[in-house]
Amino acid sequence: MEQALQSNETINIFMNDFELDKISRIQTEEKTSNTNNQQQQEIRTYRDNSAGNKNKKEKKYKEALECYSQAINLDPNDPILYSNRSLMHINLSEFNEALEDANKAISIKADYAKAYLRKGTALKGLNDIEGALAAFKDGLTKDPNNTQLKDAVAEIEMQTQNPLQASSHSET
Repeated sequence: MEQALQSNETINIFMNDFELDKISRIQTEEKTSNTNNQQQQEIRTYRDNSAGNKNKKEKKYKEALECYSQAINLDPNDPILYSNRSLMHINLSEFNEALEDANKAISIKADYAKAYLRKGTALKGLNDIEGALAAFKDGLTKDPNNTQLKDAVAEIEMQTQNPLQASSHSET
């Protein structure tokens, strides 16, 4: 009887070890699968962003917008994707959508100066000059050496100080 109990204990230990080993293998496979899925997602995001950049350079703004949208669907926490899509909306004179994407980029990464440039440009397109100036200046607090932001502030300040001179200057 005692030998039978020892035999049963040995079988139980063996089965528990076997089950633990099986569970461990399954967990490892799941981690590997998740890593592979994550890597595949990163590759698709990179591909879509790269295609967007290519279309942007070729001035195919609607196509670029679609590529950035696809990349955002894969990685909704990347502020650069929102900033890039915001620029495409600006190029298509879709300023409300551009503003929405710029604000989303800022909400993800508050110190991302380029997102403030997009926000200011969108606000300027919506004829909110004071808001645009505030956005450009906010961006300069994040990146005081950003030439694009400095130029945007200078342009608005010049326009608001001497509107006639600014409008004739911008036409040349």
